[in-house]
Amino acid sequence: MKYNVVLFGAGGAGREALQHMRKHGHEPVAFSDNDATRWDTMFDGVRIVSPGEAMLYPYVTFVVTIYRSYAREARNQLRAMGVTVGSLGDYAPVCSGLPTSDETNRLRSLLTEQESLAELLDQLVFRRNLDYDAQRLPSDIKDIYFPDFIAPRTDEVFVDCGACDGDTVREFVKRRSDRYRRIIAFEPDVENYHKMLSSCRQYAECEFHKSAVSSYTGHTPFNSNGSMSSSINVGVKNMIPCTTIDDIENVDPTYIKMDVEGSELAAIVGARAVIKAYQPVLAVCAYHRSFHLWEIPFMLNRMVPDYELRLRRYAEGARELVWYAVPKNRIVCGS
Repeated sequence: MKYNVVLFGAGGAGREALQHMRKHGHEPVAFSDNDATRWDTMFDGVRIVSPGEAMLYPYVTFVVTIYRSYAREARNQLRAMGVTVGSLGDYAPVCSGLPTSDETNRLRSLLTEQESLAELLDQLVFRRNLDYDAQRLPSDIKDIYFPDFIAPRTDEVFVDCGACDGDTVREFVKRRSDRYRRIIAFEPDVENYHKMLSSCRQYAECEFHKSAVSSYTGHTPFNSNGSMSSSINVGVKNMIPCTTIDDIENVDPTYIKMDVEGSELAAIVGARAVIKAYQPVLAVCAYHRSFHLWEIPFMLNRMVPDYELRLRRYAEGARELVWYAVPKNRIVCGS
């Protein structure tokens, strides 16, 4: 029997699931969403309908394409309606790689905070069974990169690697007001770079670089999704400048955030001198590659063994995983 798939949630996760389905020769019959203002509109060529209308399709399976904390509520809503709810893991790429037993033991030995140990265990269990409903609830997305266990400094030098449209810079300034010393932001995508300039150029002591960060300074192939490409069969127009944090003049960071679409390990290598010299707080995304769950903390621990390593997840599944490396004198007492 062929089931008709309705993707519930017309947002970023929905777009990702749609692309994955089309890549494998499938097409959903519709998107559905609780937002009534979006009904009878199109999303990436697929009609958005109300949940009630979507139920009228024969042999329909709903897949909740939401990564945020309310995804579980959406699944419960649909089950209460009596419809079949499929797993997002069957319709979207899932980070499912696992460390070896030796790597797992080593990773656990690096963690002293119970919350991080619980998050690690949750992640290992999820990657084995892909059961979204059995997961712990994610941390609040509003705190991503700036959790409350890290003490702020009034002389913060914030380096944003993968600044996108400036959203993290704006959040940093909102939280710190004028109590910082310098902001340095890197974004290679031209459209995002100009959005960042438009929304952030008014901030004091803020400089912007239209480049990626990596393990070397030069040019690198760049994919349209924002990741560095390993292919040599790319046109010149897809070559973008990249730099290392170590090559930036007069930089003495106290806080570095890295969300560089899978190039996090290379970015860390390119910042090793700065990291060893200044031991800044690091907030490094670990969900673009499955092995980043363990390789990122291993690398950071080799560079600065005294770092306190903490793990947080801000979305369902393996999405929005962030490793924090924090100098012990910046851990908020009691956290």
